Amino acid sequence: MGGPLGKAPVLAGKAALARGDGEEALRRFREAIAIEDSMPYLEPPVWRYPVREALGGALLKLGRPADAEAVFREDLARNPRSGRSLFGLAHALDRQGRREEAERVRALFREAWHRADLRPTPEAL
Repeated sequence: MGGPLGKAPVLAGKAALARGDGEEALRRFREAIAIEDSMPYLEPPVWRYPVREALGGALLKLGRPADAEAVFREDLARNPRSGRSLFGLAHALDRQGRREEAERVRALFREAWHRADLRPTPEAL
């Protein structure tokens, strides 16, 4: 299930976002999340692509930071201290004018990401 079946909605979501069809992109990312959530827990994970991060990034690109915040928080509930979701959450909070809260999340991001060689960029969300 994590193979081609799981990748198809992710790719379709990315393609829809690239062509400006935001609602189709969101629908397809949510479809991919449903597939991801139905997979059993295994180590290493069957599904290694962070779909909630992609959905949160798409929501930011579509000017929906409150919705993006909810998605990043949901991912953090499932994957505590996820650097990429902390990064996305900080940007979602910034775009809502919640600067102090965003800075607290940025501090958590810096702690989670302190050994990384590369830093994520807002465009990569």
